[in-house]
Amino acid sequence: MAPRLQLEKAAWRWVDTVKPEDITQEHVELAYRIAVPACKRGACRRNCKGNPNCLVGIGEHSWLGEIDENTFHNIDDPNSERRDKNTFVGLTNLGATCYVNTFLQVWFHNLELRRTLYLCQNSRAEGHSTESEYEPRTICEHLQYLFALLQNSTRRYIDPSGLVKALGLNTGQQQDAQEFSKLFLSLLEDTLSQQKDPTLQNVIQQQFCGEFSYVTVCTQCGRSSALPSRFYELELNIQGHKTLAECVTEFLKEEKLDGDNRYFCENCQSKQSATRRITLHSLPRTLNLQLMRFVFDRQSGHKKKLNNLISFPEILEMGSFLEAKEEKCTYDLSAVLIHRGVSAYSGHYIAHVRDSRTNDWYKFNDEEIEKMEGKKLQLGLEEDIAETVKSQTRKPKYSKGFHCSRNAYMLVYKRRLDQEDQTQTNVEVPAFLQRLVDQDNKKFEEWCSEMVDMRRQSVDKGKAKHVEVKELYELLPAQDGEPYEFVPVEWLKKWLDDSTATKAIDNSPFLCMHGKLHPDRIGEAKRISNAAAERLFNRYGGGPRVDRSFLCRDCVTRRCQVLRLKNQLSEDYREVTNLAKTQLKSGDEGFWIGKASLRQWRQLALEQLEEEEEETKHTNCKTNGEKPTCTGAEDGDQDNDGDEEEMKMFNEDILCCHGGLSIHEGERRLVSHEVWGKLKVYFPRAPEFSQRQESCQQCTVMPLTQCSPSARPVLAQSWPSPGPVLAQSSPSPRPVPLRAPSWPSPGPVLAQSWPSPGPVLAQSSPSPRPVLAQSMALSAVPAHTASQSSDQEHPVFGRVVQGDGIRMGYVNCRMEKEGKENEALNRMMASEQKNSLLNLFQEKNRPTLQKWPQDTDVLYIVSLFFVDEWRKFIRRPAKSNPVSNVGNNILLCPHGGFMFTYNSMIQGDAQHIALLWPAEWDVICRLFLVDQPICICRTQDMQDSGSVQYRTEPELCRECREGFIFQQQRDLREYAQATVYVRKVIDSKRMIKEAAPEFSMSGSEAEDEREEPKMEGEKDPDFNQTDDGAKRQKLSDASPSTAPSCVPSVACTATAGKSGIRRSMRHRRLRGEKALIVSANQTLKELKIQIMHAFSVAPFDQNLTIDGRCLTDDSATLGSLGVFPESIICLKADEPIADYAAMDDAYQVCLPEEGFKGTGLLGH
Repeated sequence: MAPRLQLEKAAWRWVDTVKPEDITQEHVELAYRIAVPACKRGACRRNCKGNPNCLVGIGEHSWLGEIDENTFHNIDDPNSERRDKNTFVGLTNLGATCYVNTFLQVWFHNLELRRTLYLCQNSRAEGHSTESEYEPRTICEHLQYLFALLQNSTRRYIDPSGLVKALGLNTGQQQDAQEFSKLFLSLLEDTLSQQKDPTLQNVIQQQFCGEFSYVTVCTQCGRSSALPSRFYELELNIQGHKTLAECVTEFLKEEKLDGDNRYFCENCQSKQSATRRITLHSLPRTLNLQLMRFVFDRQSGHKKKLNNLISFPEILEMGSFLEAKEEKCTYDLSAVLIHRGVSAYSGHYIAHVRDSRTNDWYKFNDEEIEKMEGKKLQLGLEEDIAETVKSQTRKPKYSKGFHCSRNAYMLVYKRRLDQEDQTQTNVEVPAFLQRLVDQDNKKFEEWCSEMVDMRRQSVDKGKAKHVEVKELYELLPAQDGEPYEFVPVEWLKKWLDDSTATKAIDNSPFLCMHGKLHPDRIGEAKRISNAAAERLFNRYGGGPRVDRSFLCRDCVTRRCQVLRLKNQLSEDYREVTNLAKTQLKSGDEGFWIGKASLRQWRQLALEQLEEEEEETKHTNCKTNGEKPTCTGAEDGDQDNDGDEEEMKMFNEDILCCHGGLSIHEGERRLVSHEVWGKLKVYFPRAPEFSQRQESCQQCTVMPLTQCSPSARPVLAQSWPSPGPVLAQSSPSPRPVPLRAPSWPSPGPVLAQSWPSPGPVLAQSSPSPRPVLAQSMALSAVPAHTASQSSDQEHPVFGRVVQGDGIRMGYVNCRMEKEGKENEALNRMMASEQKNSLLNLFQEKNRPTLQKWPQDTDVLYIVSLFFVDEWRKFIRRPAKSNPVSNVGNNILLCPHGGFMFTYNSMIQGDAQHIALLWPAEWDVICRLFLVDQPICICRTQDMQDSGSVQYRTEPELCRECREGFIFQQQRDLREYAQATVYVRKVIDSKRMIKEAAPEFSMSGSEAEDEREEPKMEGEKDPDFNQTDDGAKRQKLSDASPSTAPSCVPSVACTATAGKSGIRRSMRHRRLRGEKALIVSANQTLKELKIQIMHAFSVAPFDQNLTIDGRCLTDDSATLGSLGVFPESIICLKADEPIADYAAMDDAYQVCLPEEGFKGTGLLGH
């Protein structure tokens, strides 16, 4: 047994030996577990919910020891954002801009380019005031400011969004890095060419531009022609090669021009075969070698990445490749650009760059910068090995002074210059740019100071809370004999949880109906010392304060009574069973008891005790875990689907309709006085009949079930008026309205006994026992009762009443007896009405409009609400009021015209009406008051080739019909807090047009069919499949083609069956379907957010359809999209693909390649 259950059992163990009247304060404290020992620290892994003295495991562990200051705040150290000494500054990745960051870092380390950019004229920056934010405009201005920050900023990384925005790049789309390099250098060259200083105009050409020629030689005449050209980078094919030298050699290799590719020779004046090669004339200071890793695949139709292993040297000799064959043309490796990833459309770009001042290598990975150990380049396995090459498990071997890579796509070599040129390694930031950098550094320092202050405040507050908790926690345990109070354990946990704000103490949920601490809620409260409570309430406030005086003796006493009876019940059940088997001795007094009562008395007693025990759980007009429910409130009409003969009161099964002893001796038996005494303890108000009690004389002379029709109205006239008068001072715990009498006898006599006609239905009673009004009952009290003594024990109720209490007791007894007679009359009435209209009750052999019956030309119409209420009465005559009026006026407009057409009654309006046979209508007219007959007639026009026409009496009021349809349409689009159903489907074939609105056709929840969700694979009971594949509807002959998929009315189509059975329109919930509460003015985007919380599917992965239509406009309202109450929305979720690279490839391939179209790189 769990410790909590053990404590619960121990708290009430004394009830077996202590009577309720003998309860003392000690027993009360036992029930509240005051004396349960407090748990010691370390003894409990978690807090004991059943022990109010256990203060362990509520969150105190983190406060009682030494606490690291960093736990008092969630603010990162601002110094971690500060640039370390002798390191470089990183660049923020704005989404997919890592390819931009790598080139910016490479160009920043080109000292000559940086120095030239600093010399560019910038009048805006020179005249800028430090009081405002500087915003560059041109590309040169952006590069100036960005390079100045990279050089002298105190930040660990800076934001390049200004330059990216100026270029018009899409930060979420990864572009071709090689194309970006070409376009940006071209743009920068055009921008610098506009400078007035001639030394600045050609800096791009001086740094990156070389010359070569395309030399073509005609094989026929031997004529040679050269086409000179400039290049800023050499594009080298790597497919089929292993070394950089092989790639350069192929680039300069001679090419044959023959066949369709022949060359037009000006000397021969015809196309001739020729040879073509590239000859290098001059090389730039900075040599960019583009390794063609990304090529077009003709088979797949899109780009792919080549993972060839390419070896390249740290020192590159290019003299042998020049036409002049220079002896010294040495280049040193200065940067390696890496693409990590298996796809040409995704991945990550990083750069390895050598510092020209110290010759140290650094890896630039956006914000993160790592210095390589030693002076050598270390690419590392993560840059070298492609993820798709699974066979490559070892580091590739290469010669000294060489490096190998499968991911390098660009190599940058810097030409080795003379000694005097190598000394120019210091680049100073101009004063106007340094002023802007100082301004940014000042903002950064202010931000750091602000963060430090916030951290300090959080630490100070945490330390103060630490001291407070340590002091108060030591005061929390209540010592024996000292005053104590109770506080919620959840409040203590939140007080010790530093992540949430501490609110005021609230003890009100723990109070019982007497305004004191409920014993059942003691597990949710903790007993603390008065001194600790005083400090907590002074600091945090709240209330009410619950001390020792709040221990509720009334609740403990009541619980004691219930528990004692429950404990005694099992023993009494065995004893009563044994005693009932023994024969009653002659001369002993016996009592009549119903056989059904004797079989069910234990169940009835348990239900009664459980109800009383549940009432004790009501605290402060709130139940545990339920919505607020005052203890004295009515429960309402709880319609259960149980049997109409379900027993509600012990021994009621031997009562006749007059409240006397039933004449049916087979339904009762004699038991001893001892048995009756034990049962009387559990059912003190049960009907009591001794052995000498005679059967009801009225039933003996003339059984009520055989009363003549003329005699019944006489009985009815003895009842008071049928108004809903509430009975006061009733022994029943709930006041109930008087039931209006209605007799099933034929003839118009009954109708005259009722008040004025109208569409009035008898109100449902919230009590299973109807009672007479007090005014009527008091008139029947004998006069001699007024002279009874003011304080005596009543012989019937066995309790002491004061003053006029005996008189009221007599009245209540009389009222209860009359109520039993009324129930008996209702049962008899229900039985006769059911027998007279059995097919209507059972929904069998019902006429339909789709297939008009051949044996009649007239069908009568009544309100379906009338039929539902009548069936409800037939099923539970003891709980429901009899129906007196047909109430057809609700189907008519104010002008007296009918509201529905023949076609509408076949479709959506079938939920409002019920069709009757003429014979059934005659019975209705005899049994009920008919306010307005309504019928539909079928006529055959002999002049118009025998066409069938239908008309109603009264006739249709077209004006009101149009208004009714308009109101229906408006209601469908102007609803609030309505229910829609979202059904998640996996197979798109299941997304059929089934999202039409569905509504309940019945006004009684008790009558509606309880339809359980179908399991997957379970067949729909309304739709069967025949062996030949033809579809056959189970209870309807209406073809699916005749039923509209979506009816613009308050309810969807109600299909009448071949056998006339009306199908329940209650929505059938399926697996994978959830109900959501929405409003018409709610947008589709808001609905998608609700669906995300319900199904854990992101809005961008949701494909919603209703009635076969896709819902795509997120800004449109549900009303405008045709989402009506009770609609079914199909959700198809886009499932994630395991291979994210392949998913990105598939997405990118579907998009047209626009490159940098529309960006600033192309002059836009």
